Amino acid sequence: IVTDSAWFFLAYDKNFSTGSGASKSGTPWESFFDGDYAFGKGTWQVSNDHRVQFTYSRDPARTTSNYALSFFGGPYDPSDIDVQEQGGHLWVANWNAIWSPQIVTDVKVAQFQNSFSINPLAEPHTFDGQPRGRNADNVIFDPAGPVAPAIDMNDNTVYDTNIFSSDPEVRKRSQYEAALTYFLDTKSAGTHTLKVGVDYAKQENVGASIIQGNALFYFVGTANLESHPFDMASRGYRYYQDFALPSLAGPKNMVTTAYVQDDWQFNQNLAFNVGVRYEKNDNENDVGEKVISDNSFAPRLGVSWDVTGGGKHLVKGTYAQYKAGINLTTLSPFVRAAGGQSSYTTYYNPYWRNPAHAIQWVNIGSVTPDSAASSFAPNLKPQQINEWTVSYEYSFSPELGVSARYVDRKWEKIITVENYYQYDMTDPENPIPLKRQYIFNNDDAKRSYKAIMLTAEKRFSKNWALFANYTHSKAEGNVTSDSGFDTFENYPNVPQSTWNRYGYLPWDVTNQAKVQGYYQVPLKSERHRLTVGGVFNYASGAPYAKNNTAQVVVGPDAYGNQTCAIGTELWGSEDCGSDQTDKLGVFYEKRGAHRTPSTKSLDLSVNYGYQFTKRVNFAARFDVFNVTNEQEVIGVNTTWYPEVTTGSQTKTNYLFGYPTTNQQIQGARGYRFQLALTW
Repeated sequence: IVTDSAWFFLAYDKNFSTGSGASKSGTPWESFFDGDYAFGKGTWQVSNDHRVQFTYSRDPARTTSNYALSFFGGPYDPSDIDVQEQGGHLWVANWNAIWSPQIVTDVKVAQFQNSFSINPLAEPHTFDGQPRGRNADNVIFDPAGPVAPAIDMNDNTVYDTNIFSSDPEVRKRSQYEAALTYFLDTKSAGTHTLKVGVDYAKQENVGASIIQGNALFYFVGTANLESHPFDMASRGYRYYQDFALPSLAGPKNMVTTAYVQDDWQFNQNLAFNVGVRYEKNDNENDVGEKVISDNSFAPRLGVSWDVTGGGKHLVKGTYAQYKAGINLTTLSPFVRAAGGQSSYTTYYNPYWRNPAHAIQWVNIGSVTPDSAASSFAPNLKPQQINEWTVSYEYSFSPELGVSARYVDRKWEKIITVENYYQYDMTDPENPIPLKRQYIFNNDDAKRSYKAIMLTAEKRFSKNWALFANYTHSKAEGNVTSDSGFDTFENYPNVPQSTWNRYGYLPWDVTNQAKVQGYYQVPLKSERHRLTVGGVFNYASGAPYAKNNTAQVVVGPDAYGNQTCAIGTELWGSEDCGSDQTDKLGVFYEKRGAHRTPSTKSLDLSVNYGYQFTKRVNFAARFDVFNVTNEQEVIGVNTTWYPEVTTGSQTKTNYLFGYPTTNQQIQGARGYRFQLALTW
């Protein structure tokens, strides 16, 4: 406290941890996480009626990331581990003013910036393919490093694990808000709390593509231990994507909102909440093309009925419509000047099932950032959610109450992408397939959520408190993405784009319950304080189904010739000539046909406090997480091969429905001890 009218709060947290991992060369690599967090808040009470407040926070962090595991099957040596840098800052300024007993205003300005970048620990190098030693597992490696694992295309082109650009991806957000609240007592028609406000928010994504001029390789099986782990002949490389150099281009979102809301207490028993929002969405790419330019109104309605007038029985109902707008990620394909994810070519190897066979890379589609390649419906609308709820609350006493609530939520105007192919026939002997993308509001896309929620609350009295809730819900649909990248109907005439898509969504949890409580132990001395508490969680399992990414015939070749039927999956033995193919996610059974086991956990804590003086206090806390050491499965392998011809595929199918990593099992029992001294 600086003066009676000005005070501030500062906090700083340094978080650093280390670990280790294994590489294919046998040399372990050290992992680390280095977080550097700070928060500050200052308040100036200018007068009794005016207050100014400012907050600032920052959260930069650096950590090792094993992206080689995702893209190359594992790091070759420690130099292949990437360093991921992320975080940013946020500052917010508020001005609150009371102009009269009836009028209050609030003005807020906020600026946010967050960045993300990945830098390899090793520079790109030329792959020599000459093994110089073996480790204890008889895996050949090159100890002369640091080197990055590389794939030699045998055509004077070499790719290594330096797949990311050092240029960061930066997201910026500016927000301005102003609101006026007016209190009105009409005597005969009850009281009104009327709120009028305007908001403006602008988001920018600079450097929307962080993948540099390199490639992602997709393979089947593990490397042959008798050859170089990244030799093309050591495993079945199925396809790869060659990306263009990135630029610092990015899309923009601009949302302008004006709203009016009236909280109307009609009488002792009846209250209403009536409001409407006007929303103007302007979403554009880096060259100013309007992807969405839409004006719309979204209503808000609510009613509360106090049956007896004493607060013992409350019945409530609400209806609201929310405009989801459009995600910056959805706009990425329309960034005309960007490389990376906006400009790439996909190559397919029809002989991927036989690594001994000479690789033949076939260009099956090029994505370019021009307007002919990525287009959008001229009347594209923001996605929206319609929600209505009804609830009942009962109060046994001022300290004890229960409630029941029903929620019905439905998504509409869902955005999806439709793909099709055109061909560059400049050289009729070597036509180049050009993959086109069209984004639109898909009426066939469905998504809904319904839930019954029960709660019980015993507020703190007589040294103890207890809170409990239970939810029975259902999340269904045929799309999962809010960003417009779901593959549902991405090829309308290809059956795999709709097969088994409708069902339980990945986050569906049929039954979920939580009980938490604490007890303050009565002690003779007021200087000592002792509290014990616990939290119990239960959740039914998550849904999953057999699926895979298949190379599928989606159309005829450049000359209109069709060898195989639309929807034919290429698993290695099919000969479909020059038919146009693409990668499609395929469900081989209804979405959500299986569920992981239910999970439960119990956490306990003990808190002790001691007051040395009025200004100096000591606190200690001891937590035990997952007290009963539950080790239930929370994630499983869902990959499935409809045709099995290799040992690797047999193994994958055998592991269907089973966890394959430690992260897919509940964390083991853990402990935490904390000490604090405040003055």
